[in-house]
Parts: sequence; structure tokens; C-alpha cells
Amino acid sequence: MANATRFAGRPGPANPVLEESLRRLSRYGYAGPDGAPADAGAAADWPAEWARLKGDFAPAGGGGAVADLGALAEPARAVAMAYLRLRVEADALLARCEDAHRDILARGITPDRVEAYAAVRDAYEDKVEAFGAARAALAGLLAAS
Repeated sequence: MANATRFAGRPGPANPVLEESLRRLSRYGYAGPDGAPADAGAAADWPAEWARLKGDFAPAGGGGAVADLGALAEPARAVAMAYLRLRVEADALLARCEDAHRDILARGITPDRVEAYAAVRDAYEDKVEAFGAARAALAGLLAAS
């Protein structure tokens, strides 16, 4: 299945449930971590990333447009940057989860491999929660402006 859920340089996800979830998200523009920086500190085209995600913050009823990243006033711009970085970090952690899962499938279940998977999965879940909190904070700031 050739789609945007492939992680750079890796075979597709080892988890069919994840594969289906990513396929569904792709209908809404989610392209997975392909092409994203390996870490949030790397150079990225942040304005392009924001252009891709800012539709999530469009006002109900279609009134008004969300400003481009460079046109956002502080503190909304700082929160938007944190939101974008958290997205990149979550994508990188998701790729690490899949690597750990693939390792278990390829080399067998051992306590060390399961612990490694659990640790990265916990980190991913924490990052997703932080991403959700940043989204809520940003939505509030944009609605107030």
C-alpha cells in the first residue's frame, strides 16, 4: 500500500491498527513524519508547517482566516511554534515506537524489548497529550484575538 504513512527509510508500520489510523488521518491532510525534521531543533519550514495545520483553527462558520505564522501576534506565535515543535517530536516518537515494535516482531519478545517499547510508547503518549494541550491553548489565544 503506497501512501503517506511510510516512515522515512523504514518499511510500513508493523501495526495494522496504526496503519489504518494513519490512512484515515491522511484524508485530513496528515502525511506522517516523512519529510519532517528528525528532531524539533532541526531547521524546518515552519511557515509551511503552519500553513498545513492552521486550518485546524479556522473559526466556526467560516468567518475569517487564520493568520500566517509570521503575522501572528505574541504570545500566539510562540504557542504556535511550540505546537509545531510538539507535532514534529510526536512524529519522531511514533517512528521510534514502530521501530521498537518491529524489533519485537523480528527478534522475539523479551523483557528488555518490551520495556524499550513501553518506554518510547509512554513518551509518545505524553507528547501527544502536550500537543493537545498546546492546541487548546493556541485555539483560545486565536479565538481571543
